Amino acid sequence: MRLSPLYVLAFVSSGLAAPQFAIPSAGQSITALSFQISWADDGAAPLLTALKSYTIQLYAGTDAALVPLGAVASGTYAAGSTAQVTITPGLGGNVKNA
Repeated sequence: MRLSPLYVLAFVSSGLAAPQFAIPSAGQSITALSFQISWADDGAAPLLTALKSYTIQLYAGTDAALVPLGAVASGTYAAGSTAQVTITPGLGGNVKNA
């Protein structure tokens, strides 16, 4: 059976959590190509303890027109609440605000 993208999206969205990011802080500019991200559970369902793994995606653009650039980190929640991110030079290509 082939699933439509909308059907798959319904399953994916039911498992999304909303962690509160501590590092980097909101609006912070990062100029380094390697940096740490830290987060905490926001207390709303689903709790991070109920989830197994994460993927951190990098986006460019504006709130109205986000452009996905790719995954920059992934891991398991059991390993902790931080991730080391390394950005490859040129990842943003010619995307505005990348």
